[in-house]
This record gives sequence, structure tokens and C-alpha cells, in this order.
Amino acid sequence: MSTLSQEKRLIQIDTPAGKDVFVALALDGEESVSELYQFNVELQSDKKDIDPTDIVGQEVTVSIHYRKDAPRYIHGVVNNLNCSGMNADGLRRYHMSIVPRLWFLELTGENRIFQNMTTGDVVGKVLKEHGVDFQYKAGKYDKRAYCIQYHESDYDFVTRLLAEEGISFYFTHAKGKHTLVIADKNAQFFDCEESKVLCDDSEGIAPHASRIRAWQRQYSFHTGKFSFADHIESKPGKDNPSVVTTKTKLKDIAKLNREYYGSYVPYKRDEDLVGHGTSYGIKDHAKVFVERAESQYDTATADSNCCSFGAGGRFTLDHELLATERDKYLITSVYHSAEQESERRSYSNRFSCQPASVPLRPPLRPSRARMDGPHIAVVEEVKATDSAGADPQTMVKVKFMWDTQQSSCMVRVAQAYAGKNWGSVFVPRVGQDVIVEFLGGDADRPLITGAVYNGTNKAPPYTKTQSGLKTESSAFNELRFDDKGGAEEIYMEAGKDHNFLVHNDQKGMIENNQELQIKANRDITVDGNQSHTIKGNDEIKVTGNQTDEVTGDITMKSSKNINIQASMAINLKVGGNKITIDNTGVSINGTMVKINGSAMAELKAGGILTLQGSLAKIN
Repeated sequence: MSTLSQEKRLIQIDTPAGKDVFVALALDGEESVSELYQFNVELQSDKKDIDPTDIVGQEVTVSIHYRKDAPRYIHGVVNNLNCSGMNADGLRRYHMSIVPRLWFLELTGENRIFQNMTTGDVVGKVLKEHGVDFQYKAGKYDKRAYCIQYHESDYDFVTRLLAEEGISFYFTHAKGKHTLVIADKNAQFFDCEESKVLCDDSEGIAPHASRIRAWQRQYSFHTGKFSFADHIESKPGKDNPSVVTTKTKLKDIAKLNREYYGSYVPYKRDEDLVGHGTSYGIKDHAKVFVERAESQYDTATADSNCCSFGAGGRFTLDHELLATERDKYLITSVYHSAEQESERRSYSNRFSCQPASVPLRPPLRPSRARMDGPHIAVVEEVKATDSAGADPQTMVKVKFMWDTQQSSCMVRVAQAYAGKNWGSVFVPRVGQDVIVEFLGGDADRPLITGAVYNGTNKAPPYTKTQSGLKTESSAFNELRFDDKGGAEEIYMEAGKDHNFLVHNDQKGMIENNQELQIKANRDITVDGNQSHTIKGNDEIKVTGNQTDEVTGDITMKSSKNINIQASMAINLKVGGNKITIDNTGVSINGTMVKINGSAMAELKAGGILTLQGSLAKIN
């Protein structure tokens, strides 16, 4: 049984090892808004063989009993335990580091995609995965179309998203519990128990009376104007610029302008609106940047013995000598120090603050995920349908190889040309490997720039001289080029129909032969005239019937002979008049038949000649 006791000590600690296993000698640590806290406790124990698994990774509560009315609690998880040597009293020294549960998110991270979720939704999902107790007080923000976590720890990812929106966080402590509080307005911070404190550097003040000393006010120049613009795909040609100027009144401050374009603005859009943000989002983002700069203009530092002071706390300063300093302030960071050796005990802190009326915005995180170089993804869904115009942006849903969540996202497909109702359209198919690049290296702005073959999807069996395009569904369409010397070829195949439309003339030249084979019917309609010029012979072979129908005249002219031959009969007919030539002879049948020889006419029969009529005249 331990012979040590924590009763009436300044610093007391509750651990899973037991009530009085440890006695705290000293404590120091720092906490800041939008940062992890860490408190280091120096301890001693008469137990020399403490099992580290009973301490490391376990929750502990430290209480500082400096004020008589209520202790100040510090709760967290032990992330480090240092076991030192023995002192003269036979007690072993230990050093323990205490951090929030949020700290452990630095040790883990996934590659994944969040879609159409607000920043609060994304952050909340990640925090819940790790059992972080949190309270979300910040407002509602636009949904992010894409939000990619790539090669970032979960902590870096979460804090980056919050900083991009201008959202801060801090911690509250109670016995056996600490809570992460997420806020975007100063009213969402808390009032310190020592809510009004006198600033007095004089001596002779009661040791435990709450006092602030060494008050120093600082004013710093900052950028006076921030300009943001981003490309909006739904409104091309309008970069949607937004400019916000500081309210700080300093000479020439408005001349100092920082311009940002594109990836500095979180990628937000509705699911069906293709665009990199809305006008509200860009303007709001510019405002956050200005407020971030303004929060660095007017700051103060001081020492105090106010044990209830903590990051995110508010207090009112009562300054006896300087009325201009009397104001309400928001604490941004505190360094605590407490110790007890024998009967001597002390507590002090050094803190930074700013006027509580000035919005507090966290600094941007440098760990912005950057996607350098192309990535491979697999197409899982095509947005286009059988309806024309169903996918004007040519988007497909893909899954990245590195995505541990097996999620997918809609990504635009780059085209060789992209005009208003004109350009090229090649949409990757489900199961294909595509190349995805990221605009400006921004992980939240993917763009498909090409496709590659793999062991399953193999290239068409082209030779080294062949290239072309081949599409496939139930059948395939193909346009192939062959550059083999002496056998150059352009080959085109339609899986079913081949249609084309020429709005004016079509001209062509074939310098050698042309062969055309039609396995079914052929219909040609010429609305105007048609002419053929054949410099050699013209031969037509018809294995069935041939019918020519002309509404006007038919004229045939030959410089030599016109030969008409039939195996059975030749019929010439006009009205009721008819000439028939068949294997039996020639028959002429007409209402009136005239035979006129201007020079000579001969009527001759090798056999019988019959001349018959009601009246026969021979002259």
C-alpha cells in the first residue's frame, strides 16, 4: 500500500493506477485556440514497478487547487511516460505527458473521398470514428462537391478543413472528461470563472488574489485587402472575383493587396451544378482572410495567477492606470506553470489575448493535400444515358486505386475540343482505367485527361504501323489508319448504320479503281440533275429485271452502232400500237402503219407474200 497522500496538495492527479499511487510535484503546459494542448506532470511514487500499460494511453485528470472555491481541471490521455531514477527518500520519479484524444489523430490517416458534405459533416464523421467527444457550435456551410484526404493524417485533414472555413476549436475540461468545442464566432467561446481581473504590478497583494501583471499591448501592420477569384464552369467567362478590404485604419493599408485564384477557395457546388464555388462562398472566404489578418493587428500578452484562464476563455480587464486598456478580451493561448515542494506552492501563467470584439480566425494549415502527377482510377459509372444531352459536361464516376474507403466520385472528362454545341466527345466506359490529374495540384479538383489499357482491357490487335479509333458495345465502330509502306490504308467500319450529311458540295478523286459491293438494296434519290462521263466502257449486269421510268424524253445517241438483243422478245409499244420481235419473227400492229422510202423501198419474201386490205392501191 502506498504511503503517499495527495490530500491538500496543490496538484492532484487521478490515474487508473490508484488514488495515491502518484504524487504530483510540478506541472507545466500550453494550450492554444485551434491547437493541441500538452501538459507535462512531474510525479513521484513509492511504487517502482508500475506497468506502463496501466498508464500510457489511459485517461487521467489533473486538478490544480490554487483557488479555494473550485479546482481547475485538466483532463486528457497519457501519450508518454518517462520513468526516472530514485531520489534520496527511495521514491521513483516519473514524468507524464497529457494530451487530448484529438492528438491521436496525428498517428492515423486514410486516403478517401467525401462528397457533397459540409465541413461540419466531414469533421464530425472523422471525430466520431476515433471516439472524440466534441460539440459543434459553428454555423452551417455550403456542401463541398469533393473533399479528398490524401497522404494526410486525420488530424491534419480535420484541422485543415476547419481553417479553410475560418472555424476555430478549443477544449473544455471537467473531472473525468474533456470536450472539443468547434466555433466560428467569438460568442461561442466561454467566460472564465475569473471573469473580471485587475491589472496591477504593485507589490503587497494577497498571494491568491487574482491579478494580471506585465500587461503589454501590441499593434502590428497587416495586409489590407484580399482578392479571390475562381473559375465557374456553369458560367464560363466569369471568374467571379471578390475583394474584401480591412476595417483597420492604418495609412496606405488598403494598397497592400493579396490576390488568390482557384485552389485557395474550397471546391463547393451542388451535386448537379458543375462549378468551383458560388459567389457567396468566394466572398465569404475573402472575408475570412481579412478577419484572419485583423486578428493579428491588436494583441496583448501578460502574466497572471488566474488559474481558470484557458484558451478560448473571455475575461474583462480592469486597469487601474490605463483606462484605454479596460476591455473584454479573448484568450488565444496560455502557458501554465505550477509546482509544490514541501510547503511551498505556486501557480502562474503567461497568456496571449486579443479584444473579444475582433473575430478570431485560425491560421491556414500548411499541410494542404497536393496531388502531383497523374493518378490511375477505374470508371464505375457513366452519367450519360441514351438520351441526347443527358451529360453536357461528360462526367463519369471513378474509384481511385488509393481510396481505402472504396468510394467513388463524379469527375469531368477532358476533350480535345470543347465548344458550344461542338467539339469532341469521348466518354470512358465502365471498367476502364483512366488517367486523372488535378487542377493546380488541388486534390479536390480532379480531371480525367486520358485512359490506359491493362491486362483485362487490352488494345485492339493493331500492328506497329496501324493506329485508329475503335468503339464497342454489342458490335463495334472503327476508324483505322495503316502507314505501312506500299500498303497505306484508311479503314472504316460501322457496327450497324453509316449515316452522313453534307450541307453543300461533296467532291472527291480516286486515282485508281473503285469497287463497291452492296449485299441488299440500294436507293439513290437525286433532286436535281445527274450526269455521268465515262471515258472508257460502261458495262451494267443485272441478274434480275431492270426497269427505267422517265417522265420526260429518252434520247440515246451513238457515234457508231446501237445493239439491242434479247433471248426471247423485244417489245416496242406506244398506246395501242406495238412492234414485237421474238423468235417467231417481227410483228407490227398499229392503227396506221406507214412505210416510206425516200429513195427506195423493197418488200420481199422468201416464201409467200400476202397483201390484204379492203382496198389495195399499187402505184
